[in-house]
Amino acid sequence: MIGPVDLLNLSLVSTLVQAFELATGDYLFEPHSGEDYSRDEDHLAHIIELLGPIPRSIAMSGKYSREFFTKRGMHNAVNQLL
Repeated sequence: MIGPVDLLNLSLVSTLVQAFELATGDYLFEPHSGEDYSRDEDHLAHIIELLGPIPRSIAMSGKYSREFFTKRGMHNAVNQLL
């Protein structure tokens, strides 16, 4: 379960990303798909590269978590994308 501190951190990160994009006119994350990975997988890899590993409790709490993360909360394709 996501606690209040996690939600505050997520809100802060989201606000900072939006501020960066408004200030520079550039996207902070601009994911692309490839032959071996989807746009969503690339987007997650960009986020992990910038912010570090996603806590397991957050990574495994989503509806599609099993598509993108192992049981230990590691991104399935992160090694080939980083």
